[in-house]
Amino acid sequence: TGTADDAWLQHKMATAIELIEHYTQRHFEKKTYTYTGRAGCDGVSTIFLKGVPVDSVTSTTGIQNYKISSDGVMCFNCIRDADIQVVYVGGLDPIPAPILDVLYSMLGVMYANKNTVVSSGKKKSETVPGVYSVTYFDESGGGGSGGGASSSDPATPFYYADLLDRYTLFKA
Repeated sequence: TGTADDAWLQHKMATAIELIEHYTQRHFEKKTYTYTGRAGCDGVSTIFLKGVPVDSVTSTTGIQNYKISSDGVMCFNCIRDADIQVVYVGGLDPIPAPILDVLYSMLGVMYANKNTVVSSGKKKSETVPGVYSVTYFDESGGGGSGGGASSSDPATPFYYADLLDRYTLFKA
């Protein structure tokens, strides 16, 4: 049997995973992924597969003679202006402990902020350190943010970034 928090927790877990994957520019779970896009060339092109390491390529469309690097860069000969698709198996099993540490910490912060309200009934603030921070104002104009951050505190952006950066494929 479940609790009233089960649906909420599943939603927040999916959100936290999406935020981690967005930050790191990669997928972690080992499974079958599908990359789709359009090759705007007639010759050699490159795409970035985010489910790394890539264990195997199941099928390709619009791609000829490909090679994949260890960080998911796929170089290939493309057919002029073709729609391309790559179906592949990739990801990590098990997911590294630092990634799970960030996930569990984010879920803890989200759960702690779950019922945070002010007298107006509006949420005053919600923070997932290292990912986002939103502050709402109540009718009195109160609100704000502050406080310091420490690289050893599990609820700080520095802590999350420190753990996630070593798994980040591409920095913008």
